[in-house]
Amino acid sequence: MGDEKAIYWVGSSYKDLLSFPVEAKQDAGYQLHRIQNGLNAEDWKPFQSIGPGVKEIRIK
Repeated sequence: MGDEKAIYWVGSSYKDLLSFPVEAKQDAGYQLHRIQNGLNAEDWKPFQSIGPGVKEIRIK
């Protein structure tokens, strides 16, 4: 899929992600991969309080 966009972790977000159950981490990785390649995550919303273009990914 070409050039992936960079991921910028804020605060403890990366550490928090690592504490998720395995299935949730895999889903998060898949959703992040989609966003890095110009697609939308399957469940997301704009997170404008952080900055323009920032997306909150929802993992169930």
